[in-house]
Amino acid sequence: MWDTAELKRLENQMAEMKERLASLRANAVEERRPIIKKNCDFDQKRLDTIQRWIDVIYRDGRRTW
Repeated sequence: MWDTAELKRLENQMAEMKERLASLRANAVEERRPIIKKNCDFDQKRLDTIQRWIDVIYRDGRRTW
């Protein structure tokens, strides 16, 4: 099981990745590069999935915070 510090660190890294993906996606849209745009969309969906799992971990009654 992950401890709280590791989860917080992972969430911070994911936030940084989302910012980078957002800027990369914006550049891809501006440069009309649909493949890069689509890849950014897929990566953002993966990050959202990981965030949902982290939320499940936080709600787990067996963990004491």
